Amino acid sequence: GQSLKLISQHQREVWTVQLFSTSWSTSSLNNTGPCLHLTSSTYLRDRLRALILKSLHKCFLYDNDQKILDSSNFQTLLKPIVSQFVAEPPESLDSVPDAPSVEEVDEILVSCLGQMAVTARSDVLWKPLNHEVLMQTRSDNVRPKMLGLKVVRYMVQHLKEEYVALVPETIPFL
Repeated sequence: GQSLKLISQHQREVWTVQLFSTSWSTSSLNNTGPCLHLTSSTYLRDRLRALILKSLHKCFLYDNDQKILDSSNFQTLLKPIVSQFVAEPPESLDSVPDAPSVEEVDEILVSCLGQMAVTARSDVLWKPLNHEVLMQTRSDNVRPKMLGLKVVRYMVQHLKEEYVALVPETIPFL
């Protein structure tokens, strides 16, 4: 099978490295969600989050035949990725070189979800993604609201007229 291969200086430090070396199958995709929450070190957790989201974004970007992002895997990945909207960002990592900033992780998250929608190529899959993202705009915190709006903007820009099918559901949230 196709393997995710990441070369990272931090792989040895993170005990969830099996995610990066297992073949893409439903069983490895089912393990992706918990890996987004496993590490205790703030730096390692945020670095791992950024690496996983970047990896997923690249997989979605180059999955022209929908071999990775079929309907089942889409449903498996949707909630763990959207749950990153409310994941607590680090208070300060200024003293740690090479640490991803909150803005970088947020940008990766938006592009990952947006590309997930583009790759899905189906309004049947867009609707649950759009709904999950829009529900985040109901949060009391500003960050999930902003991320939700950024994902909606990404979807509008990339899906163009195909997004029209989602407008009736979207308007009440705006």
